[in-house]
Amino acid sequence: FQAEDGIRDYKVTGVQTCALPIFITWYRGKETKVVIPATILGKPVCGLGGGGAFKDRSDLVSVSIPDTVRFISPMTFFDCKKLESIALPPKLEAIGYNAFQGCSSLTEVRIPASVTKIDGGHVFIRCHRMTEIIVDKNNPNYTTVDGVLYDKAVTELWTCPGGKKGVLRIPATVKGIGSYAFAGCGQLDRILIPATTKEIDDRAFVECNAPHEIVESVGITQKALRQEGPNQGQSGEKIK
Repeated sequence: FQAEDGIRDYKVTGVQTCALPIFITWYRGKETKVVIPATILGKPVCGLGGGGAFKDRSDLVSVSIPDTVRFISPMTFFDCKKLESIALPPKLEAIGYNAFQGCSSLTEVRIPASVTKIDGGHVFIRCHRMTEIIVDKNNPNYTTVDGVLYDKAVTELWTCPGGKKGVLRIPATVKGIGSYAFAGCGQLDRILIPATTKEIDDRAFVECNAPHEIVESVGITQKALRQEGPNQGQSGEKIK
């Protein structure tokens, strides 16, 4: 796709059909500090998709996303290793699985109030420098405690950022820990799990060698607590 208005760096869908908004499916430009346009051919850009619009662009340093974008599809920024900053737009609704996997230079991410779906703990997996996930206080679906992502009621732990250090004390309200929640968290010294936690997905600690001392919860077996390698715990079975 080469637009008459000079936008030549993107492959998109939705150009042919007036009823559909624009989805960017591939960035082929040379800029390392990217400013995504709000419109293409007069139509709003509402999504970044295509199974990896910026996938494997290890040269990208920053990306500015327009306020029109509501969806970030799976693997959009997969393995953008030098990506240091990205501001999520205020009307964003959903972030797909593995969207930021391998963005090892990101130190934090801010989730706006509008987000209704973050597709699993592997959205931010292998973001080894990320120390904090920040959620807008007005988001009705998610919140953070000590930089760790939970559901709003703080009953489910979704994601611990990969750069988190020291001792992590999980709140006593937490009843479950999700898939890949601690994947790649190699800088934590201890994870203290309260007795209220009854369910841990058996992939929660994939690629995580950190939890040397864990306060076991009632009813949780050691199987989930000792996942250390990338080939461990792939069955999806939940430990109860």
